Amino acid sequence: MKRRVFVTSIVVILLSIGVLGTYAYTVAEGTATNVITTGCVNIELKEYTLNEDNERIPYGNTAIAVIPTSKVDKIVNVENTGNQQVFVRVLVTITVNSETGEDFDLSNIIIDYNSTDWTLKDGYWYYNNILDVADTTEDLFTSVEFSANMGNDFMNSTITINVKAEATQVANQTASNSTEAVGWPE
Repeated sequence: MKRRVFVTSIVVILLSIGVLGTYAYTVAEGTATNVITTGCVNIELKEYTLNEDNERIPYGNTAIAVIPTSKVDKIVNVENTGNQQVFVRVLVTITVNSETGEDFDLSNIIIDYNSTDWTLKDGYWYYNNILDVADTTEDLFTSVEFSANMGNDFMNSTITINVKAEATQVANQTASNSTEAVGWPE
């Protein structure tokens, strides 16, 4: 009987070694590194003026003195500096700070908007085309004119034209143009 228990024990041990040995041969291990990069939506708002040779130069931060009927060269466009196609929109606001604190008729400040390549909707100017990587939009406007009807209420005032550009990616959009695109900042 001892011999039988001994033989059974050896058989169990051999079966255990066989199963563990088989297990050791069927397990494999490996690692993989997956690099996933995201696209970059990036734009640069460009503002220029014209020098005496009628060449574009960067628009500076120096205040320009104007009087009624003055026309100032201010050229605005947007460059796609990212690595994705984008839709572009621009918000232009005008503020007037004066000594009197009066409300001003802003229709006396005339901006020559390009309504051929841009569409006005909900206060924003939407570029009508997809902006490819490294491309620049057509100019949104090229000058600002001050009406002869401005009057003395504008005297000693500071007029600021604020321009803010935004972009959203074209990829995964169901929209075919910027006015219907989603993903705009709020």
